[in-house]
Parts: sequence; C-alpha cells; structure tokens
Amino acid sequence: MNPNLSRRKPSASFLLPLLLAASPLLAQNTSIPKVGTVRAFPFVSPNGINRGTSPVLVTEKVIRFQDASFLQVEFSQIRLQKGSYLEVESLFDDQKQTWTWNRIQEIGMHSYYFNGDSVRIRLFAGPKTEKNFFAIRSVAVGNSTHHLPPLSLCGTIDKRVRSFDRRVARLLIRVGSQVGVCTGWLISPVNCFATAGHCFAGSVSLVTVQFNVPLSLRTGFFVNPPLSSQYNWEGSTRRIFENKGKGKDWGVFSTLKNAKTGRYPGSVQQSHFLFASIPSNGTLLRVTGHGTDSSPKTFNYVQQTHNGPQKKLGSSFIGYRVDTMSGNSGSPVMISFSGRAIAVHTHGGCGTSSTSFNGGTRQDYAPFASARSRICTRRPLPDLRAESVSGPDPLIAGNSVTVSSRIFNAGTASSPSTVSGYFISTNSIISTADRLIASFTTNPLAIGGSHLHSTALRLPRDLQNGSCFLGVFADRLHRLPEENETNNGLGVKRTCRGLPDLLIKSLSSTSLSAGGVAAITSSVRNNGKTSANSSFTGILLSLNSTITTSDDYLGGYATGSLAPGALKTVTSRHAIPFCYATGRYFVGAIADIGRIISESDESNNTRAIPVSLTGYAGSKRMIQFVPRFGTMAQSTTFASYSARKGGKAKMCITAPRLGGHWYYCLWSSRSFPFQFDSLTRISIGLVNIPPFTNWFGKLDLKGRGFPAWDAAGHGTLSKGFTTFTHVLFFTPTFSAISGFSSNSVRTLIRR
Repeated sequence: MNPNLSRRKPSASFLLPLLLAASPLLAQNTSIPKVGTVRAFPFVSPNGINRGTSPVLVTEKVIRFQDASFLQVEFSQIRLQKGSYLEVESLFDDQKQTWTWNRIQEIGMHSYYFNGDSVRIRLFAGPKTEKNFFAIRSVAVGNSTHHLPPLSLCGTIDKRVRSFDRRVARLLIRVGSQVGVCTGWLISPVNCFATAGHCFAGSVSLVTVQFNVPLSLRTGFFVNPPLSSQYNWEGSTRRIFENKGKGKDWGVFSTLKNAKTGRYPGSVQQSHFLFASIPSNGTLLRVTGHGTDSSPKTFNYVQQTHNGPQKKLGSSFIGYRVDTMSGNSGSPVMISFSGRAIAVHTHGGCGTSSTSFNGGTRQDYAPFASARSRICTRRPLPDLRAESVSGPDPLIAGNSVTVSSRIFNAGTASSPSTVSGYFISTNSIISTADRLIASFTTNPLAIGGSHLHSTALRLPRDLQNGSCFLGVFADRLHRLPEENETNNGLGVKRTCRGLPDLLIKSLSSTSLSAGGVAAITSSVRNNGKTSANSSFTGILLSLNSTITTSDDYLGGYATGSLAPGALKTVTSRHAIPFCYATGRYFVGAIADIGRIISESDESNNTRAIPVSLTGYAGSKRMIQFVPRFGTMAQSTTFASYSARKGGKAKMCITAPRLGGHWYYCLWSSRSFPFQFDSLTRISIGLVNIPPFTNWFGKLDLKGRGFPAWDAAGHGTLSKGFTTFTHVLFFTPTFSAISGFSSNSVRTLIRR
C-alpha cells in the first residue's frame, strides 16, 4: 500500500445515496460545489494619524457572521505609510495575516480564508504618519449548512482513500456571489497550476490555493489550513482557460507568494507534476483531489485518491474508471506507477455499469499545452533572504563583539556558496553601500535551507554616537540571480557609541633647573568622533623619549569635556625635584593618564620633547618624594598611605655639600623645625626594615641618598594621623652631627 494513502472504513449506510446518485444526468454535471456566498460589506475606516515615535492602534473592526464556517475579506483599498501595518485575525483560532506598508502590492487585496464566524481587523499607524486607512468591499462567508453535490463513483462503494500528495491542492474560488471548490495541481517548480476550465466559468474574482488541508469537522464542514499554506492567484491576467465541454475543458493559472512565508508554493512543496505521453487503454491511472465525502464526513473536501483502468481514448479526451466526486474537478489524472500527469479531470459519467467512465482533457491537447508555456514562465531561482541578525547593544566603537545571523533560501532552486557580510548603517534599509565590518561565506543552500553564522569581530573605532543599525546582507557581491533582490538585507536597531581620541597636539617647556619651577605648555586635542568626558593630563620627566607612567610625575591638570575637534591648551608650573643631576632629559605629556576614557586610538596619547636640566649645587639639604603616577607620592612634598591597602613611594635626599655623610630619616609630628616626640620613637624602630628601605644610609659623593617606602597593607587603624619625615645628618666618620634637613615631607597615614 502507498505510504501516502490511508484506507477508508466501508460504510453500508453510504450505499443508498450512491445508488441514487448514479444516474447519467447527474454524473455529467460540471458545476462546482458551492460552500459559501460573497456578501457586500462596504466599510471605510477612519484615517489613522500617529504623531508618536512607535506604532499605535488607530482602528479596530470586528466582522461577524453568525454560524459562518469561514470568512474571507476583500479590500478595495489599503493605504499605509512607512512603519504602518494592517492585521486580519481569526477570533476562532488566532490565525493572523499582516499587510505591512511596503508589501501591499505583493500580498494583494484579498485575505486568506479564516476559520470561524468572526475576524478582527486592526490598523496600526507607524511613527509620524498621517494617512493610514483601509476600505472593505466584500466578505466571503462560509455556508452554515452542508449539501452533498452529485456523485461520480464507478460502482456502489466509494473506493477513494486518504492521500497526501504534496503536489495537489484544494482550490477555493470566488465566482460571482458564490465560493466554490475545485482541485488544482502544481505543474512548475515555482507557482504554476492546472485545473479544470469550468472551475473558471463565470465572473471569477479570486482563486485561493490550499495545501496541507486538514480533516473536516464531524459535521462535514471543511477546515482551512494554516495561512502559511494558502496562496492567492496573481489575477485574471495570469490565467488562461477553455470551457467547451469534454476534451476542451482545462485551466492554467499562477499564484503570488505566501504572505506569511514570502515563498512560492514550489519552494515550500518542493515537488511538482511532470507530464507523460498518453498511454494505451487498460493502463492503470490514478486521480487525486479534494472531492466531497460523507462517509466519513471528516474526509469531506479532504485529499483522497483512487486508481483504475483507462477506458477511452480520444483526440483530446481520455476516459477512466476511477472514482471521483464533486470537488475533484481539476484533479490530476496520472499514470499510477510513475505519478506523471496525462490529463486534467473534468467530467463525471461513471456509474454501476462496467462500461461507464469519468473523463478529462488530455495534457497534449494543443491549446492546453500552449497555455502552460505562456503562464508557467517563471523559472526556478534561489532567493537568499536575511532572516535574523543579532549583536550586543550598545555597539561600542573598537570593542570586540560576537554577531550572528541566519540566511534562508526561500527560492525555488538551490543556491551555491556566496559571499555575505555584516554592516553598520544609519538606517534600517541595509545595503552594500553601508559600512562593511565583516565578510563571510554562506554555504550552498538547498531549497528551504538555512545557514546559521556567528563570528567575533572588532567594531570600527570611528563609529559615531547615536542610533545605528547592525545588519547582514546575503550575496553582498551580487553574483547570484534571485527571485527577489530586495530581501537580502536585514537590520536591527542599536545604539552606537563612538570613541573620542585624545592626543597631545603640542608641548613646550622652559629650561629646567633642579629645585626650580618650570613653565610647561601642552595642548590636548580630541581627534575623535564623539565628545570626551573630562580627563587628566599628566606632565612627566624622563631619561628617554618613551614617556610612560613609570617616569617621574611632575603634576597635571583636568582637561574638562572636549567636543570632537576641540583643543585645550594649558601652561602649568611644576616644581623640579632637587635630586636631578645636570644632563639631557625629556619632558613628556600623557593625555588621559588615568586611562579612564576608552579611545579610538590609545597609541597617540603621549608626546615628548628634549630639555636641558641644570643640577642643584647649593647649600640646602632637601628631602623630597619622587612622585610616580599611581603611587602614594602625590607631589614632592606629600604622600598618602592607606593602612588597609598599603603603599609605595620613592624619596630622594639632596645635600650637595655633604657628599659621603651619613643620614638618618626620622618622623616627627612637627613640620619644621624638627621636634623629638612619640612618632620619632616609632620611626627609630622602623629604620631599614623592609617597608622602610634605606632610611639610614650614606650619601653618595654628589650628596644624594634614596630612601624608599614600601609598606604592605596590614589592616585598619583605629584612627589616622600625619607624620613629617626629617633627615638628621652625621659626619662621614659618624663622629658628629652635621645638622638637620632644610625641610620635611608630609605623609598622611589613613585608616
């Protein structure tokens, strides 16, 4: 048994109506069964205005026809401005169809068929729009009662079985004021269908193709499939048919893409009918379609199939003893073993007589074949569609981020590998003219196949502040012919954060003297794309031109906020430590020395100039901190130590006329002159232990000594205090005191 078929359970109660329906007169009937009526429904919505920044609901209309089995809406006009959209939703099963402002022509003016007796129509006006409205012309309403049309069985028992041929569809046809049912079948890999010509008899305004038809209700009322399985025709200009009786009854038409999936039926079904030469009588044929049924009623208008022998062969007509029912009109007649089509089913005639048969129009009938070549012109093409793109928000210039995307082949042909890319755009319409930030290869994709891609990339450092869009674009080199070239790009809104770029534009200095004060002028410029918050510029003194925070820190200044292109020039005065010897040095400046600002370029923050420095040769005996950025020494005369965190600081003693003398660093609570007290007693016990290196030692021949403070944190103190460090000098033989330092340095010891 064919796995796509399921057997029916014979019902004795079904025999009587079949026998009654076997008369030749009824069997020849070519009218299609009617399942609904078209009702005029004039309605124009109020104009929708939205002055806000996000879509808002401006109109809501509920349409209800009590006990209707289905509803379908025809619009006469839909006007939507950018960002606006229209929804039609079933209140029975929540199926929803949406018209966006840019897809009205693609979707058309007819909705699909909704189950139930009520639909809700809602209009959402896009941001800053003033002209949004819709107008309804008519509503197709499903009948509230069901009548079994004439039958065309070959015998007394319905031998059709449930089938699931992906190529065969149910057709709902708006003809005049009625909705009828026929069968259609996909004859191209894209969107072309064949059916019976008499299905188009009369004033046809809409044909809707339905795949994946579910079982009907126990009452016999059919159920519409999901909206994603329905396709409306392209209109009467894309239809050719003939309705002149046996052998001259055929129709060909094409459909739009599905409004929800954006795909042609061939792309989704991925199967269509091929044609075969007409075989000889006796060949086993099969007819598959959506005919009526009452045993069981759940099979009513559901796809069923039956096979039987070919009985009659004419120049354009073919007869076969295969069961059909009303609603089977337009069904494919195929060779049973190959599944290839040879005719379209159009006429009944079968009965209890073994010589009776049903019939259809041969596929090689010249007008039928010619019409197929004229309507089925759309060739199979891939259609790469950007389905999703994601990444962090905000997008910070210079950051390394992970971005992901999904590219889907919504077309009717497979696609080779292509080059795609990620982009940054100022608007939601992503194109290859936008800023490319990464390129990647999209794998070859079968019809309906997807490529999921994710990569880490570094964002450009020159992004500007403001709203932006992260996007992906499939086939960015435009090498692949596609069904639709407008859906390759997709963007998601993000906030871009640009970076400033602080640099030292200029630097100058007077000559330097140890122990003196130098005037140093520096200019800081924001060379970036966005404003820089206030930062600190440091002035340093180095033995070489490579300026780093390890050099001696002379001080600095706050730049304040700097707009893009803004320049801040400051002349600052800095004390030069006494301990420098005569020689060639470098004055340097570092913009944003604390590294609190993320910049587009972190390599251009420094500048250095050479300077001459004259060493100190006077009679003063000085002790000073050697300030280093980030240490406890904040100037040459002050340091701050945290008992909890610890701290480090270098000091220098300069006494040019005491070369070779001994020195002893002592604490006092008094700044000057020295006074022996309890802090002095503490400091005596700390001399030359690891945290207080070289607090007792001998000056070099130039009169310099270099004590240091390197105390780790050791818990909190009950309270903080301030100490002043003085220096006591001894003769080289340590036989006499040579005096005290000319100053002291202050240390704040904090809890």
